[in-house]
Amino acid sequence: MKKTFTTISRLPNNLNKVLTLLFLSTLISLSNLYGQTLSPFNLLTPLQNDTILLTSTNLNDSVLLSWDPSKNSNGVDTTTYTFVLDTVGGDFSNPRFDLPSGMSPGIKLPKKFILQLANQRGITSGVLFAGIWRVKAQSKGIVRYSESTRKIFIRNSVITLSPFNLLTPLQNDTILLTSTNLNDSVLLSWTPSKHPNGVDTTTYTFVLDTVGGDFSNPRFDLPSGMSPGIKLPKKLILQLANQRGITSGVLFAGIWRVKAQSKGIVRYSESTRNIFIRNSVITSVEELTRLDAINLYPNPAKEEAVLVGLIPHKDVISIIGVTGKTEAVFTASQTSNTLPVSILKSGIYFVKIQSGEAVVVKKLFVQ
Repeated sequence: MKKTFTTISRLPNNLNKVLTLLFLSTLISLSNLYGQTLSPFNLLTPLQNDTILLTSTNLNDSVLLSWDPSKNSNGVDTTTYTFVLDTVGGDFSNPRFDLPSGMSPGIKLPKKFILQLANQRGITSGVLFAGIWRVKAQSKGIVRYSESTRKIFIRNSVITLSPFNLLTPLQNDTILLTSTNLNDSVLLSWTPSKHPNGVDTTTYTFVLDTVGGDFSNPRFDLPSGMSPGIKLPKKLILQLANQRGITSGVLFAGIWRVKAQSKGIVRYSESTRNIFIRNSVITSVEELTRLDAINLYPNPAKEEAVLVGLIPHKDVISIIGVTGKTEAVFTASQTSNTLPVSILKSGIYFVKIQSGEAVVVKKLFVQ
């Protein structure tokens, strides 16, 4: 059987027109896609060999990085820009700065922000950085770079505090809070940070946050004045812990650092450390405060000493000698809490008041 082939030219007129229009439309679309370009553009500011000077007194100023706009040949302006800075001699494959500016042909950078970026990238106080910059323009997958690059300097002359490190507690140490160790203290310490003018006016703040936190809303924020350390009674730690939800039975995993300040200059410790707080105290802050408010009168005493304060009848009172021997045990009375110390030899004793799991010890001198 003889096969018959129909060419486009022999198709019905209407179908032939449709196919022709479709073919032409495709050609136009491809032409538009591959024919689009971005117009050339040039850098404006900073000028060639300009220096961005960072000092302690000009950090509220800003620097304008600007360039001509680059237009898409299709007439629709969707071009976005990125400011790119590299070390002189670099090829921009791993730039020091890479800052997008959106569709604006320029970006106004506060010097505070430049200082922050500079310190993060090793351009620290006293360093003169020689760089080269250009701008990258993009629109619908089309990329074009500024027609030229420019050399620029960043001089960091901001007076800073000297680096300092954390000492104690050590990494992953645990602060254990129990009913029997609340009279102990915990030493938080670090090396001092010095002001370059030689006048030591640096003050410190201990800052504790949850592991994974960024210290923007810390759990603890404790100033220590000009001392490179702070000795915290565990009673205070317990009080702070309870206020912040670290209640009995909770193990809190935190991270801490120290903030140093002097005459408007701020520096943080070179590192952070993980720390744990385990609250094993089976009592409330109110109970602890009540016991701590109890006093002995008179002290020193000869015949008897009176416990002054709110003492429920269930509390147990013990008198203990310096050797650790328990000399006498009493149950607190609702009417009288007088201790007959005349039965004791002259010397130093400890009066232990226990209410459930909470314990407070008072020193007693017997004449």
